[in-house]
Amino acid sequence: MAEAFKRKEDQLLICGICEGRLTDPRILDCLHSFCKECLVIKQEQAAIKDNVVCQLCQQSTDLPDQSPDSLTRNVFVTNIGRVDEIVNSNRSFYCSFCDDQGNTESASSRCLTCGDWLCLVCAGRHCGTTITKRHKVVTIDDIRVNSEHLNELRKLLEIKCHSHDERIIQFCTQCNKPICLECISSDHKYHNSMPLEDAVDLVHDDLSDLQRIFAGVEEGDSESEMQISKRLQEVRSKESSLVQRLHDARDRLIQDIQQQAEAAELAISQKFEDVRLFLSEASNTASNISRNTEKSRLFCERLRQEGLQGECIHFKDLLKRVKRDGNRREQLEFPSIPDVNLKVSDFSLPAVFDVLQSDQSIIEPVVAQKQASGKGQNKESIQVTLGPQKQERQESNFPLIERITEPKTENVKDFTKSGLSVKESNEDPDDYVDDLDYEDCSSEDESNSDVSDNDQVSEAWQNKIPIAPAATPCKQTQRKESEADDDIWTINVKECNHVPLTISSDRNKTTAVSDISWLTRTEFAAGDKANEKIKVFNRNGDLSWSKDVTGASLERLACVDGVIAFDYHCGVRLETKEKTFQKVYFSATNKNTKNIFPIAKTNGKDVVIAHTSFIQLRCYTTNGKRNEYLPLDRKIDINYICMNERSEFFFTERNSKLVNKFRDGQGVSVFYKGLPDMVLEGIATDSGNNVYVSDSAGGDILKLSPAGKLLGILEVHPPSPQGMSISSDDHLLVCDGEGNAWIIHL
Repeated sequence: MAEAFKRKEDQLLICGICEGRLTDPRILDCLHSFCKECLVIKQEQAAIKDNVVCQLCQQSTDLPDQSPDSLTRNVFVTNIGRVDEIVNSNRSFYCSFCDDQGNTESASSRCLTCGDWLCLVCAGRHCGTTITKRHKVVTIDDIRVNSEHLNELRKLLEIKCHSHDERIIQFCTQCNKPICLECISSDHKYHNSMPLEDAVDLVHDDLSDLQRIFAGVEEGDSESEMQISKRLQEVRSKESSLVQRLHDARDRLIQDIQQQAEAAELAISQKFEDVRLFLSEASNTASNISRNTEKSRLFCERLRQEGLQGECIHFKDLLKRVKRDGNRREQLEFPSIPDVNLKVSDFSLPAVFDVLQSDQSIIEPVVAQKQASGKGQNKESIQVTLGPQKQERQESNFPLIERITEPKTENVKDFTKSGLSVKESNEDPDDYVDDLDYEDCSSEDESNSDVSDNDQVSEAWQNKIPIAPAATPCKQTQRKESEADDDIWTINVKECNHVPLTISSDRNKTTAVSDISWLTRTEFAAGDKANEKIKVFNRNGDLSWSKDVTGASLERLACVDGVIAFDYHCGVRLETKEKTFQKVYFSATNKNTKNIFPIAKTNGKDVVIAHTSFIQLRCYTTNGKRNEYLPLDRKIDINYICMNERSEFFFTERNSKLVNKFRDGQGVSVFYKGLPDMVLEGIATDSGNNVYVSDSAGGDILKLSPAGKLLGILEVHPPSPQGMSISSDDHLLVCDGEGNAWIIHL
């Protein structure tokens, strides 16, 4: 029983937001407690400032001064935490008397009467002094072993009078606060008061009533879960039945197709037999020619490497003649392959499936209506949302599952999932499944539906805001409530400049740039793959300087402390305006290795490179010297990578919808999961550790919070955005798929 109580007590000490131990806990109207700092961060990110929404139950609590400081301190949980810290930790405490004298001596015991920490010497004096000899002094080890001392420790943390720091003995009913003996004789002399024990009894009565109410709610939750589980079983059973009928029809259809295909395959094989024989003979002939040619090549190779001077001169005329006549062998005419004119008649298959896919792709959370009642209380209706979403919904075209007071046995006649309505058919299950009718059940109002908590985005995001012209500030336009859900918005920017990356000295008219980076606060570098050049521009779009880098792949590029790092053959090369570093970071032994090395810079001014063949991130100085390797534990096909102020790496993967986070010692974890139609490319972080990711498929730039929550999409939409970089003054640099750069002031 004591262990069970301890486990429940431990749950009270955990914050529901950061999932760590509570610090300066504040309690909400729903009686859930959170760290004050966590509530401050949550409130800064919220759109509404005059209330705070509980992370656990979604209930709102008003904030009179729009600050968590106005919330009640949870002194009960604070005191429990202090006792737990004494009993269940190995923390050292210091003698109170030695500390007053300027000495530091570890305490070995504590007085449970006055609360002083005592070293071995002071404990003997404390027990021998006339005033304190009757005090109860116990060792720290005894406190941690013997649970009988817990109540005495708790009494040491009893709240005292805020005005006089004395023990409270009365409760002023006029001021609604506890008071001490000195308060009774001074400020509250003529006020009505009551014994503290009577006031505590009233509080206990309120706690008992709340216990009964919450017990009723829990009972209602349990009953509703049972009913929802039963309904879910019915839906799954119906789904299983329909799928089985579909599979049976599929198997019969496949069997018919296989029989027709076998007959057609036999006819095709007979027609192609002659061609197969001809090609087999031709292959043998080509193999013989190849072997004979190989012997000639080996003769030339051995004679060139091992032949004596006289031997080489001996073959001079013959070699010239062979070289002159050798072109005829290089252009051997291969006999033409006879044409095969074979027509296979089209199969005439029945229209088994008729599916109309809806435009709606978001699955709404299910809202369940439940009744909860406490003993002696009037029944009240409680609406619970299954999923961390807003409880009040304006309109919803998705089914509402009401609480079932009596079990229902009839089958589910129709249900909705992902915009497809599947109706039950009464036809014979042995027939083909063309009796299944898929109907489009989406409607125009579905664009107003909320977005589930897995960071999916409603289709209203496809209504993109036009891009501002070059060097023209973007006007702020706020979406209507019908265009997006409550948490995700179009994010306005201060200014947006459009810079073409084509220059007059380019050999090719087209410019191909897949990565870009700030070189200084006023200049940025771009790698032009089509022209094999490094180009450096200022913020106004004027070319500062350029440099030819023939042979460079320029798939990825990063700037570190004035040095430009980019892909070069099977590795990474460094460039500045005046100097070229010939040394590369990595030289692959396999020259067929793909020349895509994602590059990032660290806070320590190191260059970090990655590759699909690496099992670590490799850190080098700007002089090309290896610094350290950060283990990833597995090979990852990293696409783009960046680092924030917390020394955390964020990267996208090729052929993946994920944004991953990596920190040395903590491994790789999923930071954000994109939608199925997204192609996540470039990535960058700002000074507030927010993460920006480009979606080249949708032309969007996503903004993610430091915790991985999707905050919104920038109102600027470059075509096919790829590599990105952010300056120290929060200017986002993006290269698009058309050879342009976008400078966006966030």
